[in-house]
Parts: sequence; structure tokens; C-alpha cells
Amino acid sequence: MFPIQREFRKSEQSLANRLSSIVHDSQFITEIAQIYEGFPLIANKRCGLWYSPRFDGTCYFKSTDGHTHKWTFSLNRLNLHIPLVAQTNGGCLIVDSTRKGKRFPDSFTRTIPIWCATINRAILNWRIKNGTEKDFGEWDTNLYTNPLYISETETNEMSKLIEKFVEELQKCGADLAPIATALKKPLRAIWVHPSSLIWTNYVAQQKDLSFHPLICVSASEAVHKRNGIYYTGVTTMSGYIQGAGDDEESWAHGLTPSQFWENFDYIMYGKINDTMDPEMYPEFESIEERVKKIVSLNRIQDVVIPHSDNNFIQTDSCDISEESTGFVQIGNTNIFLGKEFSSNHTNLSLWASFS
Repeated sequence: MFPIQREFRKSEQSLANRLSSIVHDSQFITEIAQIYEGFPLIANKRCGLWYSPRFDGTCYFKSTDGHTHKWTFSLNRLNLHIPLVAQTNGGCLIVDSTRKGKRFPDSFTRTIPIWCATINRAILNWRIKNGTEKDFGEWDTNLYTNPLYISETETNEMSKLIEKFVEELQKCGADLAPIATALKKPLRAIWVHPSSLIWTNYVAQQKDLSFHPLICVSASEAVHKRNGIYYTGVTTMSGYIQGAGDDEESWAHGLTPSQFWENFDYIMYGKINDTMDPEMYPEFESIEERVKKIVSLNRIQDVVIPHSDNNFIQTDSCDISEESTGFVQIGNTNIFLGKEFSSNHTNLSLWASFS
């Protein structure tokens, strides 16, 4: 009985189901981006990167920074570019997802609200210190959470920590001057989910708001289990996986979001373009086989190594034919990369090239 259940659960979590679920959720992200046209689309690393082929930027707010009674403001992930993005565009859309059990990740319900309150208060302190606070009028530094998901008691407990987080931010050496002089309104999170009711004929205009909204868009529909069956409030899609883009190391076989969207038609439907050799891309392949092929080709063709000036040298001239030497030199270094089919120690012609 239990082995059968394990195999069934494994098939439910298949690569094909995950990628199909991501494609399904990406349609919601596209709709939201159209509703809030003009707001940049920002992916919250790393899960959020899967849900659109076109992002305007990234940020990194971790759910672990918002776990209950372990709230913190990360000095390693300051995200100080986000206030400037919000000021330039009036706000922004931040995309992420979470696995079954809840509608929003902790990064949205706790980490970002804590971050907003800390940044707003640190900006006010900077202005008071530099005598410019009157130039910006009233400046709201309160902590705002979603009352549907965060209790008033928890909000009050988090609020007590904001001053401590501000002090840590001020002591860490971060340059707050660019955001303190540029930001005209404080930052505040608001939340959107596939089951949210949005009046598309009346979306609040940014000029009418007293704050710059960071719209936290949770891409996936909430899945709940009843009597052994998974239900969502919206979709009836078979094999749907909530938060399919999460924990990519366990399912993606090395595939990256950019590789997925660049090769979308081939991976999902087996369609090849004029640059693809039909003999290398057979018609009848599974999605998993196509993914592994894309990953393998990218590993051979895109060799990236660190350089002394902190940029990257990228070589894309690897000859993968059998007639080649069986290795490629990486840049001007003395490092050589062998082909997979040449890695066997019995290939004496390869090893004869080295002392």
C-alpha cells in the first residue's frame, strides 16, 4: 500500500506537472502586469524567477527572515535598489510563490512588511539627522501587515523590534543617502493572489496614494487536501502543483528559469526552430528528456569562469563533434574542459595532449 502511495505522489510531483503548473501560474502574472501597467515586474529570488519570461529586475527577500518569533532584518539582503525603483515608477510588482498550505509565503506576509517599516524609519532618522525632514512632510513609519494572515498580537510583537533593526541598519555602514533624498513617499506592502478580487475598471492610481505600493503577487493558487483529494479555489487543472517553482534543486535537473523560457516551445511541445538539428531533437521525447538535453547543451556551450576584475569570461566555442580534440581551453588559462564522451580514462588520444 505505502509503496503504491509513494509512487503516486512521485508521479504527481513530476517534472512535466511542475512545468505545466508554472506555465499556468505565469498567465496570472501576465494578467496582473497588464492591470498594473507601468509598474516594473520584479522577481523575488529564486522561486519567483520561474513565473515570467520577462522580468525588469530581481530582489531577495527570504521567508526564513519572517518565520514566526524569528523575525529579522537581513543586513546581507538590503535590497536598497527597490526604494529607487518604487520612486521612479510609483511602485512595483514583486513575484513569488509558496507550496501548498497557504496563499502567501512568509517573505510576503512578514519579511517585506518588516523591511518596509525598517527602511521608512531609517530614512526618517537620516532626514532628522541632516535637518531635511520638513522637506518631505508627514512620513509614516508604522508596520503594516495583512490582517487576514497576521494577527494583531503578532504585528505588535514585530513592531517592537523595528527600532532595533533600524539601529543595526544604521551601524552596518549602508549608504542611505540615495534613498533618503530620492524617496517622496514611504513604502508599504499590499498583497495579490489568484483568488483576490480586483476591480479592473478601478485600480487605485499611485498619485492618489500616500505611499509607494510594493504589490506582493503570489503566483500560485492555494491547494487544500480533503479526503485525500487536492482542491484549489480556482483551477481544475489535473496534476496542478502549488508553488511548483520552489526548491528547484530537487526537481529541475539543472534547468534554469531563463533556459526554460528561452526553449519553451521545444520543452513543452517538442517544437524545434530553424537553428535546431532535427537529428539531435527527435520528435518523440518526454519533457524530462528535453529538459536534460537543454541542460546538457548549455553546460557544454556556456563555460563561465571568474576573472580577476570580478566580471566573467564566457566561452561559447566548444566543438562538440567527435572529430574534435576532445577538450576546450577556458579563456587564456591553463584550464581545459573535456567533453563528456571523452572523460573515460581509456581515451588515450585525449590524455596524450597533457603531461
